[in-house]
Amino acid sequence: MDCYVIPVALYVLFGIGFCFFSQEMDASDYRVGFWRLFQPFLLFILYIYLSRSVTAGLPAGLLACATGVITGFTFPVLFHLTHRGEPHAYSFPVDFTFGLFVSVLFVALADVLLFRNQAVFAVLLTVTEILFLLPAFFQLAYFIYYRRCVNEPAVLALLHTNRLEAGEYIRLIPSTILIPASAGFLLAAGVMFRINLAAGTVETYAGFPVAALITFLFIMILLFGIGRYAFFRRTAPAKICIQAKEHIKRMQDSPLSDRDYPSHITAESVLTKNKSDFGTVLLVIGESANRMHMRAFSDYERETTPWLSGQSGNKNFYLFPNSYATWIQTLETVTMALTNKNQYDRVQKEDEISVINLANKLGFKTYWFSAQGYSDTTSSDVTVIAGAAQHKHWLLQDYTVRQYDEKLLEYLKAVDTGNNFIVVHLEGSHSDFHLRYPTQFAKWSYDKKDPYGSNPYDNSILYTDHILSQLFAYAKEHLNLQAMIYFSDHGSLIGQQRQSSFTGFEDVRIPFFVYLSEAYAARFPDTARALRRHTASCFTNDLVFDLLCGIFQVTGALHKEKNDISSMSYGFTAETLKTGLGKVSLKEDLRH
Repeated sequence: MDCYVIPVALYVLFGIGFCFFSQEMDASDYRVGFWRLFQPFLLFILYIYLSRSVTAGLPAGLLACATGVITGFTFPVLFHLTHRGEPHAYSFPVDFTFGLFVSVLFVALADVLLFRNQAVFAVLLTVTEILFLLPAFFQLAYFIYYRRCVNEPAVLALLHTNRLEAGEYIRLIPSTILIPASAGFLLAAGVMFRINLAAGTVETYAGFPVAALITFLFIMILLFGIGRYAFFRRTAPAKICIQAKEHIKRMQDSPLSDRDYPSHITAESVLTKNKSDFGTVLLVIGESANRMHMRAFSDYERETTPWLSGQSGNKNFYLFPNSYATWIQTLETVTMALTNKNQYDRVQKEDEISVINLANKLGFKTYWFSAQGYSDTTSSDVTVIAGAAQHKHWLLQDYTVRQYDEKLLEYLKAVDTGNNFIVVHLEGSHSDFHLRYPTQFAKWSYDKKDPYGSNPYDNSILYTDHILSQLFAYAKEHLNLQAMIYFSDHGSLIGQQRQSSFTGFEDVRIPFFVYLSEAYAARFPDTARALRRHTASCFTNDLVFDLLCGIFQVTGALHKEKNDISSMSYGFTAETLKTGLGKVSLKEDLRH
């Protein structure tokens, strides 16, 4: 084969890809895109001319070029399949340029390693090609699993997944997928090795291919070695990862991690103004609880919430059956719920405040007890917020041990009486559902062939109801419980695997209730009346911060009564409330 045909064919192929998979471009965008593609094309032509490369025309050279094609095309193709039909403006000139550079890179590397017939060099080349292809394989696997391309929320979720959860996800992959995928990977690696090994039988150079080595090193510098100008950093997948890292960096510098309350924002409360003995406010955050599978909030045929259903006639309990999550992932929903950031009001970074900051300011002793995975305080938004608590403990700081939510009761028993604000973050109904409850709560049988089914999920809801009853009973008897709030971070799509993007309201329909003691309701009757008045109102959990301002009886600009469902001024309706991070109106849900 004429070696010059290959770079021409690649230039045409990548040019077509650039034109087809890019949208809303003008003439200057096309000029810039094709000029970028011309750079690796010209380098390829010069390399073949100066080095007299023979590998470029062999199967090993074609394999090297295929590595670049797969690398350059994977994300644009998957992005197009994810967003086809949507009004997106996007282009991928750097992705295709990067792919063409990778093709030249591996042709040069093949010439370097295969100039003598040695199996060890063929192994090294094959391993290097596989390493370059791994990101593409990961993106493809993610797309097959979730039917969407990788995005920033997915990367953040991956970064915040602990080892125990990662193992659970892997175990959930059906063997009908895992075994063929593993076999296919090994087969592909074997075929690549044989192709590369066969190329080593051809004497490409009389001596060591210096030109090939120089070309390889030059391209490596272009792709990875010139800081923010490196081609790799400007590809779409790399940008997504960089944005995720920048998000984490912003959380490192966030004022939410400080125990000290921002001095420029005033907040006072009659509860602790005179150092009076008020009591305990308990906030319980659930996980993946879908209210449509909870009898207390719906007409679900199974009684999965016997304790909470029994409280529905209790005048001190306020159940809200029209509540929704802000988003479908814990990171965003809990962060918004526990801070003054929400879908409706813009908050400057220096004005960000968490409920922990607020409670510390008001003189409460603050506690954070979590059954969720622990991340160090520089990597997780939620852990940053928790880090401001005076006392904190995570069950999953030991990833090797499976512990149920009831373990959190032991930490609650270590709390002294006084003015306490306690946050309890449950594992709840996090998948795998059947791992979230002890055997005595397996009321409905679990089938390993249906890990996302209703039976294990309903058992986990039943167990959560039990945990809520135990937390309530202990806090009421021993900690002078004045108020208790429970909401779930998001819902769950029963019968299907977890998704990384909004696919419907099943993932955001959540339970939410408030308890006020007799003493609290008598002291603040307006709060009790407002809660009762709004029990049929719609609510999104990013407004929990405003609710807590109301429960704490905060005065000042921080307390936005229009956002507070415990205020008579609460003004949100299904028409004005949003989910999907502000992109989806609740009025679209016919079951609210």
